[in-house]
Amino acid sequence: MRRRPPLPLAAACVVAAALLAPPEPTAAADRLTTARDVTQRLGFEGALTVSWTTDRGVRATTMEVRGSGGSITIGWGDAVRTGRSYVQYEIFGSAYGGTNGQDGESGVSVHLANLQITPIEIVESEFPARVTRFELIPDSGGSGRWRGGLGFRRDYELLQPGRLIRRADRVVIPPRGLAGGAQGRASRFLLHPDAPDEQVLPASASVSLSAGDTFRIETAGGGGYGNPGERDPAAVAEDRREGRVTQQG
Repeated sequence: MRRRPPLPLAAACVVAAALLAPPEPTAAADRLTTARDVTQRLGFEGALTVSWTTDRGVRATTMEVRGSGGSITIGWGDAVRTGRSYVQYEIFGSAYGGTNGQDGESGVSVHLANLQITPIEIVESEFPARVTRFELIPDSGGSGRWRGGLGFRRDYELLQPGRLIRRADRVVIPPRGLAGGAQGRASRFLLHPDAPDEQVLPASASVSLSAGDTFRIETAGGGGYGNPGERDPAAVAEDRREGRVTQQG
């Protein structure tokens, strides 16, 4: 049996290792978000371009235009339902950016996760939590000849005390547009949304919550591709009719 020769060491691998190996001692987690960011850094100027051929020609995009990712973990200590401790874990996608021929997909997993969001029925039947709101966010996709996909908003209410850990990205730097397209909307993490004591939390946070506390996940929209002034008027009218964009957006 013949063995393939070893691959030569690539400079990109060295860069990735440097990004992922900070001085010790260092705690690390959330490998999916880290992997996405490393991929993005390596293709920052479009060097890492995903392209494919369709009946409409060649389409291309880069990882720069994708939305956010991340997860939530809720530790239910000494849970009332079972008398034992357990964990609720959910992974979130958001949206893809536009390509040179197609609008970005909305409310989907991006890049590595390849997972669907946990259905509300599963969350509410398996855990002491309630999903009170789940919808796409209008105007969250960057405008362009081909619009970025929309991120989503998801609100939770805890029915008993728990500890929430949130990890995400695209909070400070939103997805950028390409070829003249506009950037997408950044992601947000809110504690007690729409209440007098509402708090905007950082991308990664850990908080202890009581029964009745609420929080909101807002995922980023994808970046747009191409000059927004060149968008098909019929597509603009459909976006407004379907609520993807508003008259002001």
